[in-house]
Amino acid sequence: MSGEELNDEVTKLIAERLRRVADVLPPEGHAYHVVEAQTAAGERAGGLWMVGPEGGIPVFQSRELATEALQFVPPPQALGYLDESAVGWGVHALSADEFRTLFINPTVMLYVVLKVSDSGIEAQPLTEPREMTPPALTSGEHGPHVAMSGLEAAPAQVGEGGVMNAETRLARASVEELSPGERLWRLMEPAFDHDAKAGTHGQRVLALTTFFVRDVENGGLDQALFNFTPTAVDFVLKGFDEIGADEHAATVRAGMLALFGATPPETQNERRRIIDTRPRAWLDKHIDPLSERLMGEERLQSCFLRYVDAHPSEFFVD
Repeated sequence: MSGEELNDEVTKLIAERLRRVADVLPPEGHAYHVVEAQTAAGERAGGLWMVGPEGGIPVFQSRELATEALQFVPPPQALGYLDESAVGWGVHALSADEFRTLFINPTVMLYVVLKVSDSGIEAQPLTEPREMTPPALTSGEHGPHVAMSGLEAAPAQVGEGGVMNAETRLARASVEELSPGERLWRLMEPAFDHDAKAGTHGQRVLALTTFFVRDVENGGLDQALFNFTPTAVDFVLKGFDEIGADEHAATVRAGMLALFGATPPETQNERRRIIDTRPRAWLDKHIDPLSERLMGEERLQSCFLRYVDAHPSEFFVD
């Protein structure tokens, strides 16, 4: 196909999608949601989770369904994401303009997610005729990301301390029959989405300490201290203290002492500068042994369960 013929095909595809966009927009007052890379501070890192061999983008018809899918998504770096500040995933509600931009992009395939389960994600192409057979996208089919340049975050209503005003606690009966690991995930899930900017204090304690340990597992304690803001690190340390994870708290403090001295810098940029000056051999000798002591988030499970039992009002509405 010549360049001119290719341009004609692209033009026709864009025109066809422009004709259809009004038919696939969600009802007024609702939005499609996407899984988006984010920093340790919960800021948008500019990339979307893509699935399948065609590089499709799953869009979710509710925040709850998108949040449920987060448990199947590996860390951004595990998928080849190059931005080191992107340490996890969050859920972003697409504005109408953002959705139109993605929908008419001829290089993008959108899938509307129908179901999320342990076996994977079942979805149906949104950028093709709706009568097509829905493909089954398994949780193992992870592709690269697509840049979100030019798409701004929609404003959110927040309360005191920057925590979103919403009831995020659960009914006890909804988690009683779950395994301990699944129960804990459900309890921290509302806060995990916004990285300590949503949920109750207890939910944020579970979520951010878990997030921190996963970052250590992904790239070491030096990476976690590089990615997390000083405020977030302080919250993690207090969280470890609250749940009784004394060894975890002492290990992180030992790493900070080795890297930054007795008085850690107050800014993330200065901390990053110091970490960048440390030779790899020095990090291997002084930080890697500490990283190994933090590996395995399952080691926190008993601490988490005791914390939940001691602070039920942080997690349950009844």
